[in-house]
Amino acid sequence: MMCFSAIADDDVFWHLANGRWIWEHRSIPEADVLSYPTAGETVMPTEWGWELFTFLLVKITGTLASLQVLTAVIWLAIVGLLTRIMKKSGISPSIMVLVLLVTSVISLDRMSPRPHLITLLGMSLVLSRYFHARYLGKGGMRSMLVLPAVFVVWTNMHPGVLAGALLLTLLYAAEWLRLIVPPTAGSGISPLDRDELKLFGLAWLACVAALFVNPHGWRTWVFLFQHANFGLLSTVIEWQSPFSSTVSSGNVWLFRIAFFAYAITILYALRSKDPLHALLYAAFALYALRAVRFQSEFAIVNAVGVALSIEYVIRKTPEAVSKTLTGTAGTLAAMIPCVVMLFSIPGNQLYGALRYHNRFGTGIDNDYFSSGLMKFMKDNGVAGRPFNSFSIGGWISWELPGEKTFIDSRDFDERIAAVYDSTMGMLPGFEEKLASFGVDYVVLQLPDLRQNPRSMMATLIPYCSSHKEEWKLVYWDDWSFLYLRYTERFKPLCDRYEYAVADPYLYSALHERFDSLRVSDAGRFSREISRKIAEEPDGVILRYFVRYAAQNSPR
Repeated sequence: MMCFSAIADDDVFWHLANGRWIWEHRSIPEADVLSYPTAGETVMPTEWGWELFTFLLVKITGTLASLQVLTAVIWLAIVGLLTRIMKKSGISPSIMVLVLLVTSVISLDRMSPRPHLITLLGMSLVLSRYFHARYLGKGGMRSMLVLPAVFVVWTNMHPGVLAGALLLTLLYAAEWLRLIVPPTAGSGISPLDRDELKLFGLAWLACVAALFVNPHGWRTWVFLFQHANFGLLSTVIEWQSPFSSTVSSGNVWLFRIAFFAYAITILYALRSKDPLHALLYAAFALYALRAVRFQSEFAIVNAVGVALSIEYVIRKTPEAVSKTLTGTAGTLAAMIPCVVMLFSIPGNQLYGALRYHNRFGTGIDNDYFSSGLMKFMKDNGVAGRPFNSFSIGGWISWELPGEKTFIDSRDFDERIAAVYDSTMGMLPGFEEKLASFGVDYVVLQLPDLRQNPRSMMATLIPYCSSHKEEWKLVYWDDWSFLYLRYTERFKPLCDRYEYAVADPYLYSALHERFDSLRVSDAGRFSREISRKIAEEPDGVILRYFVRYAAQNSPR
């Protein structure tokens, strides 16, 4: 159910637009093809396989909802693989339900149709193969030899394959440590013999070699590491530390609790003298500290270890307590929050309680991306060189094929990011920068506008609305603005659609000027409000205009 959230992520559309380009040109780009300031600059798409696959999926099905179905299928596979490992390891149903529930909530950020899903699935496959080869099946380490094929696919889907290589390295290192310090007798764990260790080593080497089986070989990873500390990433929530004061959603708070609680695996490792789960905890706890987006890997990699650890601790309690916690009563108790969550998702109560931005549904989230704005642009053939909010660049590229953006949520160019920041901040010289890039129109997204009208002040809106001789506001709604440069090209559109009086910025920040225009050109104001009512009858900002006009109309 959590996978069925309306898409409010620009990255999804950037990937789709890139996948469409790959399909139409039958080649993988080596330069930026979606942005005009960086056109021709080197770009190495590390997720081209995902992009092509998801584009074809949408093309064949004709609906974005297929992406949410794909997300659900992948997560069912992840949960299924972890459940199989836990069940075969003798974990009680109550503990399985509890750990998988925590894993799912912590991973809420990764339940959108993005290539990161492949990394989470890949890690689950690595764990599944390892536990099957090591403890649960026949054939030993020979069955690990299927992993290089998985890594070849993974390498061309998402750079998180590096985390998969780290996971495999930790599993291999644990086997060597077991040779040096054998686990406790009776633990059911014994060191691998030399032949099995060689097979594991061969599988590990083949998986590492698979990292270079991509269109650009080693250059892919050089490019990625060169751009790993891109400055604009620091402004994106998912790239901030989960312990940052700017991150406060419920799923992150649950991760913070799990970050410390999962240290129970160290106790289990000390008791059993088996370093595996302590290694996984330590390595992926450090990994997750880097960014919110990595807390899912922490939860998935440690799910089995923490379940084993909890089982171990419970088995040490008095028999009556142990039977209650691991028996039917415990399972039913663990199921209660699952049922509550299940019924609270469709009405978005769960996301409200978690202070999370998701909204239940399929397709695009029209409370984030303005369908009215895009319809206006398509109906009126608005095209050229935009200056756009970076959070909608991918969406514009997807919805308007061939239209190149100024910046998008996948931009890797520090120079353009600096220009973007200085322009949005209206720092000295920004007008010249706009002119030097030949900007034809400005399209801005303000998802918090209804709650915080002052968010307009952190954009180009004050400048554009104060320079109406050059920039004409032709469309606005509760979360977006479109200004056209007043040139011969756009003159007919500007003359027909300009909001000269009913301008939210004038109403909010320059009220005296707004009142003067409203009184001196009452007819125009009335026509503009009538048109806005036709465009967006339920608009929140529109209601302010209508109420104000009613209160101040001549009696």
